[in-house]
Amino acid sequence: MNELNSVTSASRTSNGSNNDAYSTSIASATTSSTRPRALVASLKSPRRVWYCALFISSLIAMGSTFEAVKMQRRYTAPTIPPTPTQQWSVASITITFLLTFLTLSLQMASPTKATKYLHGTKLEMGLILLLSGFTCSSVGTATNPASGMAVNASGGVSFGNLFYSTWASFISAMGALLSFLRTERGFDVSSELSSRGNRFRTWAILIVVALIVMGSSASCYDAKCDELYNDIRPVKYCRRAAFGVSAGCIGCVASLAVVAMRLSCATMTLEGRANRTIFIIEGILSVVLFC
Repeated sequence: MNELNSVTSASRTSNGSNNDAYSTSIASATTSSTRPRALVASLKSPRRVWYCALFISSLIAMGSTFEAVKMQRRYTAPTIPPTPTQQWSVASITITFLLTFLTLSLQMASPTKATKYLHGTKLEMGLILLLSGFTCSSVGTATNPASGMAVNASGGVSFGNLFYSTWASFISAMGALLSFLRTERGFDVSSELSSRGNRFRTWAILIVVALIVMGSSASCYDAKCDELYNDIRPVKYCRRAAFGVSAGCIGCVASLAVVAMRLSCATMTLEGRANRTIFIIEGILSVVLFC
């Protein structure tokens, strides 16, 4: 009887050890299989989505820019060289496409090298700032009525692909810049705007809108209301363009003043002389801008 019990306990011990060994092997196999996935996920750039969007939009914008310049060159003599605006528009969007292509190629071909030399470094910050500058220049040259590439002299969109693709490139570059500031510098723009209240966010948005209105109105005014064309310029059109420039300038200056005051003088508590003064100034400027 004792021998039977000893045999039974020994078999249970061996089965338990086999089960433990099997469980350990399964756990190690699972860990080894999930480890490469976690490693690959950690090597991915948080701005890859923005780089992909910039790659696609800049590719469309580059092709559209070539087509727009080609169409404009049909109406000029072959001996006349391209204008500086045409040359710069082609160069800026081409450089944007090439830089984005090289960045994505490095991330896909060698994620470890991209993580070591690019992700979160000063090189990436300079690259993003360079892309932001080139895309901003592309928007300016493409949407300027004086150049006639995406917008005609009357202010209407004549080349939709070029117009929207350049704006998409600029938005993608700005998204990459905001992502870099949030992940690498710890500065979250959306959180900062939300933490300072809804009015602060509204004034910040008004700065951007006023700049766009002022720039667009100034471009329209230069295209059809220049002093060289006093005999043929439309009076109502030029008055509206001048009013747009004035309204955009006043709105931009007022919004910048309010944002600067709230950043430098406002306190976190609702009570206080500075907060009451800023609130009164905001009310007066809101009424002026609305009227």
